[in-house]
Amino acid sequence: MQSRAFRDNTIAVLALFVLPASAYGVDWILFRWRLYAEQSFSISPYMWALLLASLPVAAVALAFAYWLVTRSAAHRLVGLAHMVVGVLGVVYIPLVFLIDLRLPMPIAMFARPVSYFHFTVSVMAVAGAFHLLRGRPES
Repeated sequence: MQSRAFRDNTIAVLALFVLPASAYGVDWILFRWRLYAEQSFSISPYMWALLLASLPVAAVALAFAYWLVTRSAAHRLVGLAHMVVGVLGVVYIPLVFLIDLRLPMPIAMFARPVSYFHFTVSVMAVAGAFHLLRGRPES
């Protein structure tokens, strides 16, 4: 079915940009909220936001990974693209410090020891690897 493959390829390529950008947006919002909590000495709303933000981020990332690995008719190059983007996203900050690159350093990635951006790109890398190993589904 050609239209299903085109639809799945389009969704998977859009997810390359939307998933990391939305996870980084959540990190940025939580970082700004943490700064406000430190200034106002009101940490309770920040803690609730921190706890409640993890559920939708994890649900979306894992639902996409499940779809890509089991249901998608996307091309194997899409899996490779997800793996490359995921690995580059995971090693971006260590590479900046390790080899002293002059790349922009997003401040929101220092919001917490583990960021939602890193979780999301890690899931993308693993899903891309499984998609590569699985190949095309039998339709």
